[in-house]
Amino acid sequence: MNLARNAHFIARLVPRIRQAPGVRAAADRHAPRHTWGAARLMYATPPIPPLGPDAIETRAATLAARIAAHAESAEDPDRRAFLEVLRTRLDLSWLALEAAQPAMLRFGVRGYLVGSEAARRWREAQFVAIITPSVKHILAELARR
Repeated sequence: MNLARNAHFIARLVPRIRQAPGVRAAADRHAPRHTWGAARLMYATPPIPPLGPDAIETRAATLAARIAAHAESAEDPDRRAFLEVLRTRLDLSWLALEAAQPAMLRFGVRGYLVGSEAARRWREAQFVAIITPSVKHILAELARR
């Protein structure tokens, strides 16, 4: 009986706390601004569908050709060649992330289970993106030019 009375008391108290002047002002201060604008932007463009197997294979073949060209001109030490290698590495990272996404979407919640194939592929794709030089480092270097 005591538990039921406490639950009833708490149920009456919580709305009063939320309406208190200090709590209400703090909630208003931290409320997100322009939420409708963000939602409008989110739905303004159609979502990008994940890559299909043919698109992945095409991009992988293109990257393989670029890597082979870089291997042939490895003795060219100028900055332009270095930046081209970084761009290729960046494209490789993006492709790994984009190729892992369809598996996660296909598996759904099961893809997040520890030990699932989709989770392993997702972790490996993330590893490719964060291994040195990471995407962050490459973008910073390309911005310096």
